[in-house]
Amino acid sequence: MRFFGFIVIFFLLPGRGVSQDGLVATPHSLILIYNFPDNWFYMEIKGDDLRSTDKKNIFIIDNRLVQVLALHKNKFLAGEMEPVSETDILENYAKWESDYIRNVLKLDIKGQTEVVSTAGGKKALLWSYDMPVTSEETRTDSTVTNPTRKQMFVLRLVKNYVAGIGCPLFDDKGYDENKEFLIGNIDGIVEAEGEIDVKELYEKFNRE
Repeated sequence: MRFFGFIVIFFLLPGRGVSQDGLVATPHSLILIYNFPDNWFYMEIKGDDLRSTDKKNIFIIDNRLVQVLALHKNKFLAGEMEPVSETDILENYAKWESDYIRNVLKLDIKGQTEVVSTAGGKKALLWSYDMPVTSEETRTDSTVTNPTRKQMFVLRLVKNYVAGIGCPLFDDKGYDENKEFLIGNIDGIVEAEGEIDVKELYEKFNRE
């Protein structure tokens, strides 16, 4: 079997998101649990081969590098200028992250956003940006290392939090496949009426 390595200059922004409160692995998905004050939800990402990495909130799911995020809107919005629509808030988040990449990380990126609807009828924002090409594919007898061509994210507003899923694109031909994966899995957010019990959720999903 060939093993794949990835050149990822940055995969979103280390330390700028919020870690989940718990993880639940089921036979066919990974569930990330968030218990915030007055805002409780979990996110289910479908996949059969589930692996953690040494980076918080970054996983390998079915050989795809996946990052999740959850961030309160107050982190990137000025209160007196707060937009009122979901799309405005999500667009402001994408702009905030893009400005950080350009101004702090000194990378000249060009971003694109697209408002999309999920199969479950939720509004989301697909945000992507092209990465500066730093190297070409390199091969050894056991590995293939690819540069990141594009970063792709899908974002949803869950009450006062932006929740998102992202993955890098290593081959331009995989854009539609990544897009389908992201939009399909952002539908896996489930809001709860109170604090989520990790053990109880684990037992529920592993009984099914």
